[in-house]
Amino acid sequence: MPDIKLEILLNALPEKKITGNAGIVIKNISSHSKQIIPGTLFVAIPGFVVDGLEFIPEAIKNGATAVVAEKDFICPDNVTKIIIPSARKAIAWLAACFYDHPSEKLKLIGITGTKGKSTTSHLIYSILNESKFKTGLSTTIEVRTTKSKIETKRTTNEALDIQKFLDQLVREKADYAVMEVSSHGLALDRVTGCRFDVALFTNLSHDHLDFHHTLSEYLAAKLMLFKMLKDSGTGIVNIDDPNSRIFMDIREQNVLTYSLNQKADITADKIIYSEKGISCLIHTPRGDFSLQSSLHGAFNIYNILAATAIGISLEISLINIKIGLEKVTYLQGRFEYIECGQPFKIIIDYAHSPDSLEQVLKTARSLTKGRVLLVFGATGNRDKTKRPVMGKIAAELSDFFIITNDDTYNEDPMEIIEQIKSGLKTIKDIQYKVIPDRRNAISSLIKEAKPNDFLIIAGKGHETKQILKDKTIDFSDRKIAEEILREKQC
Repeated sequence: MPDIKLEILLNALPEKKITGNAGIVIKNISSHSKQIIPGTLFVAIPGFVVDGLEFIPEAIKNGATAVVAEKDFICPDNVTKIIIPSARKAIAWLAACFYDHPSEKLKLIGITGTKGKSTTSHLIYSILNESKFKTGLSTTIEVRTTKSKIETKRTTNEALDIQKFLDQLVREKADYAVMEVSSHGLALDRVTGCRFDVALFTNLSHDHLDFHHTLSEYLAAKLMLFKMLKDSGTGIVNIDDPNSRIFMDIREQNVLTYSLNQKADITADKIIYSEKGISCLIHTPRGDFSLQSSLHGAFNIYNILAATAIGISLEISLINIKIGLEKVTYLQGRFEYIECGQPFKIIIDYAHSPDSLEQVLKTARSLTKGRVLLVFGATGNRDKTKRPVMGKIAAELSDFFIITNDDTYNEDPMEIIEQIKSGLKTIKDIQYKVIPDRRNAISSLIKEAKPNDFLIIAGKGHETKQILKDKTIDFSDRKIAEEILREKQC
């Protein structure tokens, strides 16, 4: 961990009021009062539940020698006080400076959009590995350096963790870092201080309005990524999305486009969807290549085109792009099949927004001659307006469905279910059940299945915990489904 004088760090902050000694040496930066070592710069971040100001005394007691905060506070004379307008921006710039701006020392690829971020990230990661580049990866599912892999809890980590991650890659002499960049991560300044070589916009649809309030605010957050491109960087845009022109207008040059429906730099035709996956011919400015992918659905064609566009922007050979794409046979929790010898198909999928649920249901319909059966819920403490929309989509596109609990957080589970049910009012002859317990709901869906049916367990995907009102429990849709399938066969 580097040591650096506080006055050098503070040069990263355009606005600040300093009280005390700015010549002290800083050995660590933290926003967690329990993670303090002597010589730490503590940043008091206002949270959604508690304010970091409350933890300043504990941070000082544990060894913090300087504190950054948005409001004035009382502290001992031997602790340097820095007052700034935004603690979140401050910790991002301080962390970037502390780790000597690691995003400038490797090629950083940022991927934003409502859907497709994880799959596209893993596809380009595979392409880069096939091209023998040392690459790091940060997604909803996991964070990988060139030497380690850990599960993650959010799409875009906190600013300090991001800079640590990028610094680790620099020390491992990595060539690239591939990062999912969520709208929350952008709006909360988690990637402030990063400079991107490639920025990709996949799409924008109804999601996260509990946080952003309007689609316009949601869009504005996504646009921030393109403003973080290096001067030589490339913007990549899905021009089938109606918001694409706004992203393209930010970059007057170095823009690549992809599309399934219109003329673009990267396109695909001769598309065949089957139980084995997708086959197609991909067209690029450098030539064409055929592809046979184990992934399913039109939404994954978009992800494939997006990853191809990134590969083209990085001047990777078509053969390495092709091989890298084809090596990704599935992604954890994304249209992931469960095979236990059952006479019907069953998948788990992370679909938790209206558009994602619709795409998964339509893909399943195209892959079966039997019925499409679904179990799903809606997350608590999140956008309530999408709940009836998801209920309506389930009723219109499945033959039978079960409404259950997802992560409820501190909301009443039955209120969430009632809000989903409110979307069913205008639809007749619906076949469905309400089973709040998620394990029982999955079990009931499997018992309902007949040969050739297609079962979808939607919402949690790769996740291994369920957060309920009064507790958090171990819960994996995959493991639960496999257990029930084995019990059924005994």
